[in-house]
Amino acid sequence: FHDTIEIVVNDQRFPLTLETLEERSDWALLRLGGGELPFAHRSSGYRRSGETAYVEMPDKIVRGTIDAVDMTMDVGTNDGGKRRYEDTFEIALDSGLSRGASGALVSNDNGEMLGIVIGAMVKQGGSMSVLARDANALLDRHKLTAVTIDDMATQPRIGLVLDSVELASALFERLVRI
Repeated sequence: FHDTIEIVVNDQRFPLTLETLEERSDWALLRLGGGELPFAHRSSGYRRSGETAYVEMPDKIVRGTIDAVDMTMDVGTNDGGKRRYEDTFEIALDSGLSRGASGALVSNDNGEMLGIVIGAMVKQGGSMSVLARDANALLDRHKLTAVTIDDMATQPRIGLVLDSVELASALFERLVRI
Protein backbone atom coordinates (compact mmCIF):
# COMPACT_ATOMS: atom_id res chain seq x y z
CA PHE A 1 0.00 0.00 0.00
CA HIS A 2 2.87 2.42 0.66
CA ASP A 3 5.23 1.38 -2.13
CA THR A 4 5.64 2.94 -5.55
CA ILE A 5 4.04 0.67 -8.16
CA GLU A 6 4.87 0.88 -11.85
CA ILE A 7 4.10 -1.01 -15.01
CA VAL A 8 7.00 -1.06 -17.47
CA VAL A 9 6.08 -1.52 -21.14
CA ASN A 10 8.74 -1.19 -23.83
CA ASP A 11 10.98 0.77 -21.42
CA GLN A 12 8.17 3.23 -20.64
CA ARG A 13 7.25 3.51 -16.95
CA PHE A 14 3.64 4.13 -15.93
CA PRO A 15 3.00 5.06 -12.26
CA LEU A 16 0.08 3.28 -10.59
CA THR A 17 -2.03 3.65 -7.46
CA LEU A 18 -3.50 0.64 -5.66
CA GLU A 19 -7.30 0.97 -5.64
CA THR A 20 -8.67 -2.42 -4.60
CA LEU A 21 -7.00 -5.49 -3.21
CA GLU A 22 -9.42 -8.41 -3.02
CA GLU A 23 -8.79 -10.57 0.04
CA ARG A 24 -7.69 -14.17 -0.57
CA SER A 25 -7.31 -13.58 -4.28
CA ASP A 26 -4.40 -12.93 -6.61
CA TRP A 27 -5.44 -9.73 -8.30
CA ALA A 28 -5.69 -6.05 -7.48
CA LEU A 29 -7.13 -3.03 -9.24
CA LEU A 30 -4.52 -0.41 -10.07
CA ARG A 31 -5.33 3.11 -11.22
CA LEU A 32 -3.07 4.39 -13.98
CA GLY A 33 -1.56 7.85 -13.44
CA GLY A 34 1.05 9.93 -15.21
CA GLY A 35 -1.11 12.42 -17.10
CA GLU A 36 -3.18 11.97 -20.21
CA LEU A 37 -2.40 8.73 -22.01
CA PRO A 38 -3.81 7.83 -25.43
CA PHE A 39 -6.03 4.77 -25.16
CA ALA A 40 -8.59 2.84 -27.14
CA HIS A 41 -11.55 0.91 -25.74
CA ARG A 42 -11.39 -2.87 -26.02
CA SER A 43 -14.61 -4.72 -26.69
CA SER A 44 -15.25 -8.16 -25.19
CA GLY A 45 -15.67 -11.24 -27.35
CA TYR A 46 -17.10 -14.70 -26.80
CA ARG A 47 -14.72 -17.67 -26.70
CA ARG A 48 -15.43 -20.77 -28.78
CA SER A 49 -13.58 -24.07 -28.96
CA GLY A 50 -11.29 -24.23 -31.99
CA GLU A 51 -11.19 -20.44 -32.41
CA THR A 52 -7.87 -18.67 -32.93
CA ALA A 53 -6.67 -16.67 -29.94
CA TYR A 54 -3.70 -14.39 -29.33
CA VAL A 55 -1.72 -13.86 -26.13
CA GLU A 56 -0.69 -10.20 -26.22
CA MET A 57 2.63 -9.50 -24.50
CA PRO A 58 4.62 -6.25 -24.70
CA ASP A 59 7.40 -7.81 -26.80
CA LYS A 60 5.39 -10.22 -28.94
CA ILE A 61 2.01 -11.69 -29.78
CA VAL A 62 1.71 -15.49 -29.60
CA ARG A 63 -0.96 -17.30 -31.61
CA GLY A 64 -2.90 -20.32 -30.38
CA THR A 65 -6.17 -22.24 -30.51
CA ILE A 66 -8.81 -22.37 -27.80
CA ASP A 67 -9.16 -25.91 -26.40
CA ALA A 68 -11.33 -26.23 -23.31
CA VAL A 69 -13.77 -23.35 -22.93
CA ASP A 70 -15.27 -23.81 -19.46
CA MET A 71 -13.13 -25.28 -16.68
CA THR A 72 -13.18 -24.96 -12.89
CA MET A 73 -9.80 -25.46 -11.26
CA ASP A 74 -8.43 -25.62 -7.72
CA VAL A 75 -4.84 -24.38 -7.64
CA GLY A 76 -2.64 -24.81 -4.57
CA THR A 77 -1.30 -21.72 -2.82
CA ASN A 78 1.89 -21.11 -0.85
CA ASP A 79 0.13 -21.33 2.50
CA GLY A 80 -1.14 -24.85 1.80
CA GLY A 81 -4.63 -23.74 0.83
CA LYS A 82 -6.37 -23.75 -2.52
CA ARG A 83 -7.73 -21.06 -4.78
CA ARG A 84 -10.70 -21.85 -7.01
CA TYR A 85 -10.72 -20.50 -10.55
CA GLU A 86 -14.09 -20.61 -12.28
CA ASP A 87 -14.82 -19.71 -15.88
CA THR A 88 -11.30 -20.66 -17.01
CA PHE A 89 -10.30 -21.70 -20.53
CA GLU A 90 -7.21 -23.15 -22.20
CA ILE A 91 -5.29 -21.98 -25.27
CA ALA A 92 -2.92 -24.41 -27.01
CA LEU A 93 -0.06 -22.24 -28.32
CA ASP A 94 1.68 -22.47 -31.69
CA SER A 95 5.01 -21.53 -30.07
CA GLY A 96 6.45 -21.19 -26.58
CA LEU A 97 6.20 -18.28 -24.19
CA SER A 98 8.86 -16.72 -22.01
CA ARG A 99 8.33 -16.12 -18.31
CA GLY A 100 6.01 -13.34 -17.27
CA ALA A 101 2.92 -14.22 -19.32
CA SER A 102 0.58 -14.04 -16.32
CA GLY A 103 -1.70 -11.05 -16.67
CA ALA A 104 -1.35 -10.91 -20.47
CA LEU A 105 -4.50 -10.19 -22.43
CA VAL A 106 -6.02 -12.91 -24.64
CA SER A 107 -7.82 -11.66 -27.74
CA ASN A 108 -9.49 -13.07 -30.86
CA ASP A 109 -9.12 -12.35 -34.59
CA ASN A 110 -11.22 -9.19 -34.22
CA GLY A 111 -9.05 -7.82 -31.40
CA GLU A 112 -11.82 -8.42 -28.87
CA MET A 113 -10.79 -9.28 -25.32
CA LEU A 114 -11.42 -12.90 -24.32
CA GLY A 115 -9.62 -13.14 -20.98
CA ILE A 116 -6.46 -12.76 -18.93
CA VAL A 117 -3.67 -15.35 -18.58
CA ILE A 118 -3.38 -16.84 -15.09
CA GLY A 119 -0.77 -19.52 -15.80
CA ALA A 120 1.04 -21.69 -18.33
CA MET A 121 1.80 -25.39 -18.62
CA VAL A 122 3.93 -27.66 -20.78
CA LYS A 123 2.30 -30.87 -21.95
CA GLN A 124 3.81 -34.19 -22.96
CA GLY A 125 5.82 -33.79 -26.14
CA GLY A 126 6.79 -30.23 -25.23
CA SER A 127 3.69 -28.38 -26.47
CA MET A 128 2.67 -25.39 -24.39
CA SER A 129 -0.71 -24.09 -23.26
CA VAL A 130 -1.84 -21.13 -21.22
CA LEU A 131 -4.78 -20.98 -18.87
CA ALA A 132 -6.87 -17.83 -19.03
CA ARG A 133 -9.72 -16.48 -16.98
CA ASP A 134 -12.70 -14.63 -18.40
CA ALA A 135 -12.34 -11.07 -17.14
CA ASN A 136 -15.92 -9.94 -17.83
CA ALA A 137 -17.23 -10.82 -14.35
CA LEU A 138 -14.43 -8.82 -12.73
CA LEU A 139 -14.97 -5.83 -15.02
CA ASP A 140 -18.75 -5.89 -14.50
CA ARG A 141 -18.45 -6.16 -10.70
CA HIS A 142 -16.34 -3.00 -10.49
CA LYS A 143 -17.97 -1.18 -13.43
CA LEU A 144 -14.71 -1.03 -15.38
CA THR A 145 -14.03 -0.73 -19.09
CA ALA A 146 -11.10 -2.49 -20.74
CA VAL A 147 -8.75 -0.22 -22.70
CA THR A 148 -5.52 -0.48 -24.64
CA ILE A 149 -2.89 2.12 -23.77
CA ASP A 150 -0.98 1.73 -27.04
CA ASP A 151 -3.71 2.37 -29.60
CA MET A 152 -2.91 -0.03 -32.42
CA ALA A 153 -5.27 1.88 -34.72
CA THR A 154 -2.64 4.63 -34.96
CA GLN A 155 0.17 2.24 -35.95
CA PRO A 156 1.15 1.93 -39.63
CA ARG A 157 -0.10 -1.17 -41.45
CA ILE A 158 2.33 -2.95 -43.77
CA GLY A 159 1.31 -5.67 -46.22
CA LEU A 160 3.81 -8.23 -47.53
CA VAL A 161 3.37 -10.63 -50.44
CA LEU A 162 5.70 -13.63 -50.08
CA ASP A 163 6.49 -16.50 -52.42
CA SER A 164 6.07 -19.40 -50.02
CA VAL A 165 4.58 -20.48 -46.70
CA GLU A 166 8.08 -21.36 -45.45
CA LEU A 167 9.34 -17.84 -46.18
CA ALA A 168 6.29 -16.30 -44.49
CA SER A 169 6.80 -18.47 -41.38
CA ALA A 170 10.49 -17.60 -41.16
CA LEU A 171 9.76 -13.88 -41.49
CA PHE A 172 6.85 -13.93 -39.03
CA GLU A 173 8.99 -15.49 -36.31
CA ARG A 174 11.40 -12.55 -36.49
CA LEU A 175 8.82 -9.75 -36.42
CA VAL A 176 7.57 -8.17 -33.21
CA ARG A 177 4.31 -6.97 -34.72
CA ILE A 178 2.54 -7.32 -38.04
